[in-house]
Amino acid sequence: MPKLIKCDKIDCFANICHSACDCLVDTPSDPCPFFKTEEEVMEGRAKAHKHLVEAGREDLIRKYEYNPERKW
Repeated sequence: MPKLIKCDKIDCFANICHSACDCLVDTPSDPCPFFKTEEEVMEGRAKAHKHLVEAGREDLIRKYEYNPERKW
């Protein structure tokens, strides 16, 4: 079972249940290299989706069931 690292950044996408980081495997540094707000994550996913559409990779879009309207 992976070790859960305490995180106090409640607005980070990787902070599960507002208590532990889902990305870190060791004590966090400051600034955290994984810190992203939900808005930043959604922007990144939209950019990746646009790239997949332009590349004609509907197979990957279907495989990962990306839906730009969905909240993760």
